[in-house]
Amino acid sequence: MIIGEAKSFGEDIIKDNDLDKLKKSASIIPESIIVISVLKDSFSKEEKTSYRIRILG
Repeated sequence: MIIGEAKSFGEDIIKDNDLDKLKKSASIIPESIIVISVLKDSFSKEEKTSYRIRILG
């Protein structure tokens, strides 16, 4: 199962509690994958380093 959240164009819009909630859900559902998408062109430097974001595509 894919668990996801979509965000808009803002800077540093992925917050710690967002990721904590996604991780909690993923821990309950076996073999789940967390996906976070944004409408902006790229993640900020802080988002990349804080959350171990793996960028695809």
